[in-house]
Amino acid sequence: MNLTMNESIKISQTSCGVMSRNEKFLFENFKDVVDEIVELANDAIDYAQSYARQDKGRLTHGEKATHFYAYHILMPCSNALFTTLLTGNLPSCFRELRFMTEMMAKCFLADLHYPDMSFFGEKLNALHSSGSKKPPREIELIEEFAQKTNTDLVHLWRKLSDETHGRKFTERLVDNVVNQNNMPGYALMVPMPFTKEDEQDLNDLNSYVILFRKILNKTMPT
Repeated sequence: MNLTMNESIKISQTSCGVMSRNEKFLFENFKDVVDEIVELANDAIDYAQSYARQDKGRLTHGEKATHFYAYHILMPCSNALFTTLLTGNLPSCFRELRFMTEMMAKCFLADLHYPDMSFFGEKLNALHSSGSKKPPREIELIEEFAQKTNTDLVHLWRKLSDETHGRKFTERLVDNVVNQNNMPGYALMVPMPFTKEDEQDLNDLNSYVILFRKILNKTMPT
């Protein structure tokens, strides 16, 4: 059934109502989760402002892959993470964070391996290019980043990768129903209000964001 304009407006109004309700719920019950995600968005602003000052007036604007990451991945995705959280869509939060994690490693390595290239797109293409060899697997790039930066990115990436798979989604759903007598809202409809039974899922997201910020602020150039 196609939606009419009036029905579409009602959907947007309903969504805003649920997001407002979730915002109030999170501030009252899981403020640490909100604080970490807000600080991540602030991190993104800080990096973008710093890089904008460095790039101002330079003919080489667009050279650094890490600058591209701050402008076009970290900034929008960190804000999207909070917006998505307010809709109650925790699985999408995990997927958003995984993308941010993976691209952080790739942009870092692109600048490291190809310092003489003048365009970030060339660097990232070269990083993925096979040349005479087989293209590197994602995990190989993650492992290289972790080794060169002495960080625990492999652990975080594996955890977030698990969250994108159907098996982990099913495990979370079964655990909620069997052990907590709770059907998580994101398994029924989005947007959907949070309940206190969502505590474990929200705490898991918080732990991922904390680790991501720790690695980000240790490894991103300033």
